[in-house]
Amino acid sequence: MLEYKINNYITLKLEYGKTQIYLLGERFIQCKFLLMDIPAEEINSFDEIDSIDEVEEILDHSLETQPKLEYNIDPSSEFWAHCSNLQVWSEENYNTNLLHKNLAFPLLKKLTEGGDVKAKHVFKEEIVKRMRSGSLRVALFLLKEKYLEYLNQEELELSYYYQNRYLREKIEEILKKRRWDSSHKIALLVLKELAELGDDMAKRRSIEEFQNERERKNLSSYDLMIKDGYRTDVKWTSFYEYLDRATMMGMLLERGEAKTMLALDNIISNRLLEVNSKREPKPLRGRVSATLRPTYLIGEIDEEIGNYTFLIENKRVVELNLNANSDFKLLGFPEPILKLTALRKLNLSFNNIQKIPVDISSLKELSILILNWCNIHSLPESIGELRLLEKLDLKSNSIGDLPNSIGELRLLEKLDLESNSIGDLPNSIGELRSLKELNLNINNLKTLPKKIGNLKSLIHLSLYANKLRSLPDSLMKLNSLVYLNIAHNKLAAIPEKILQLKSIHSIYIDGTQEKLFLHDEKNKKKKRINIRILE
Repeated sequence: MLEYKINNYITLKLEYGKTQIYLLGERFIQCKFLLMDIPAEEINSFDEIDSIDEVEEILDHSLETQPKLEYNIDPSSEFWAHCSNLQVWSEENYNTNLLHKNLAFPLLKKLTEGGDVKAKHVFKEEIVKRMRSGSLRVALFLLKEKYLEYLNQEELELSYYYQNRYLREKIEEILKKRRWDSSHKIALLVLKELAELGDDMAKRRSIEEFQNERERKNLSSYDLMIKDGYRTDVKWTSFYEYLDRATMMGMLLERGEAKTMLALDNIISNRLLEVNSKREPKPLRGRVSATLRPTYLIGEIDEEIGNYTFLIENKRVVELNLNANSDFKLLGFPEPILKLTALRKLNLSFNNIQKIPVDISSLKELSILILNWCNIHSLPESIGELRLLEKLDLKSNSIGDLPNSIGELRLLEKLDLESNSIGDLPNSIGELRSLKELNLNINNLKTLPKKIGNLKSLIHLSLYANKLRSLPDSLMKLNSLVYLNIAHNKLAAIPEKILQLKSIHSIYIDGTQEKLFLHDEKNKKKKRINIRILE
């Protein structure tokens, strides 16, 4: 075993063919990579290089990623090379330009903690010096690894944007190129990290770049929605997470809408506190002050309550999803929502809404309204004023009847009322001329209104598990009907003319209804009608 003492603090040992660094007798666990292949014909191009980190940025890194790296350096030679590097580093007052940043600064920190007077003297100097060198990669490393926390305020401000000339010039040079690449990303991340340390100028410059990026991409609308498990459209959202929510909402939204969203945040936060007070010993952790991301909660059941999302277009909120799949439920309809008059989609499923406010009519632009599992008992007449509504989903509530105004929803294409307590449908249901899907499964229907035959666009009609004793003849006017489910009712007879509907493809019945279904087998086969029996 080879051993070499650098100084009173650092010793290198060759153990089982690998070079190990020991500090005060304790092995120092840190990545070490001695690999630098500089072609002889290119050696002059490195004359102006000040540090190993700059060399690293220039050289090809492909060898480092090879799973089985083979190079012609025996363990002993590699050991002495490491010894030589660290000896020079020590003799040159721990100059961090001579070692890679990933090794130099952790070593320097450990030596300082171990009582090395020289290291303690140069540690903070090296941090400030490298921050002011203009190398963005080094600056980002020092910022992300929290090395600047060792500086006092005066030393810290020397690294700030307005006093740090070389770093500032490098960032501006990159940002002016208006090109999204790794350098652009690093420049934005450095601004972010500086802003989080309290650098106001870096914060202002970061916000400027955010606004510039929106203008360059013509993003008068800005997508904050999570779709299919990933964030759409914007690749640079994480660079602005340090901004407080009020600042970011003020940038993204009109003043009134920003105020409304912050009020909604407050309602959710207060409800979270209330839930936490009842969840011992594992309360939900507080909301992240997430900017350029959906409002969301994190905690033990993150997957279940990660559905707090919104979508912004033209500085207005157009989609809002407060779907809560857990014991975290909002109580009542959040009133601030009624001020979001540009909303096109609203989902409040699994919250304890109980009552839809009359002022729901203020949401004139609404095209999708989803209120599943909300403990709702009735719908206000004003629901009919949502004239642009195309989808109304009210599954699993306690609704007993529908208001006559339901017929005013002339653009409605999908109406889902499964698992409610509806006993009768109003005649106005026949006015829904655009309706394509009507789901009335698991209700208390005993009859259907004759005007149901007016639903000329209806493709899907599901009446499973009701109390129907007969079907109206007008059902035969549904010339677009493809799917019909009438299983588990109390039907005494089933009209044979159902088979004469030209569009019908699938009919679901139960075993007790099969004998009532008097149909022409030959005709059924010819029309390829699927008659399926449900258990």
